[in-house]
Amino acid sequence: MTLPNSWVLFYPHEKEELYDRERLQQFFTGLAECNCYVAPEAEIASLAIWRKYLVDVPAPENQKRTRLPFADALKPGVSEGLRREARVYIAERMEQLIVAVRSMARSPLARGFELTVTLAPEEGYILLSVDQERFFRPTLDGLAKYRYWIKIIEKTSACWRPLYAHEFTHQGSPSVNPSWDEVHALEIPALYALNIYGPELIQKIGQERLLDAPAWVVRELEGSGYLIIPVDQYGVTSSPHNYDDVARHLGFPVPAGASESDEE
Repeated sequence: MTLPNSWVLFYPHEKEELYDRERLQQFFTGLAECNCYVAPEAEIASLAIWRKYLVDVPAPENQKRTRLPFADALKPGVSEGLRREARVYIAERMEQLIVAVRSMARSPLARGFELTVTLAPEEGYILLSVDQERFFRPTLDGLAKYRYWIKIIEKTSACWRPLYAHEFTHQGSPSVNPSWDEVHALEIPALYALNIYGPELIQKIGQERLLDAPAWVVRELEGSGYLIIPVDQYGVTSSPHNYDDVARHLGFPVPAGASESDEE
């Protein structure tokens, strides 16, 4: 059975970074700059009930009250509730902080996009989760939302400058995530659906080799990282690229049964 969510795991250089107050504030602000409202998961869950209704907006005296859609009642930014929750998370060194991110875009192509961020210091990762079946369809709307998703991934990478990050979907190979120890030993077991290589892995793999990869997306990121997306796995474009070709080029194992002539 295919699970609907897609996850991107970011591995920082040190677990302690996930308790850094200034870095957290920078991260939340960066997400808000992507035209998002950033708040605790519980706060967003309660606000979601209001989506079915209109929100009353007080009008000046002697004027009729107006009613605006729910989205107009919120603006991009970081909620005060999240700021308070983050302070508690740091002070008490909580195991996790779960954050909801909601697009406030007016464009119908990006409207309604949402994701969840989990910071897990004990495990040593930042997890971004999105409902791929809901958002990434082979349509113009799906392509716009996928590009929006990539923008948020790039913003996250620019803030944390991870050693490594990858997407995990439970679809096909590879079926497991690398461990903290593997990542910090620079032993990445496979090529994933989306990959971000930090400076240490760039040096190990080779910058020119990464730049020459026959992948759908090869992009240098702010903070000296490289984004590699082997193929358009969601079918939002007519990508002719082949996962096995990219894996071979970068020196990663190719799934059993693959041949030189395999096509996506």
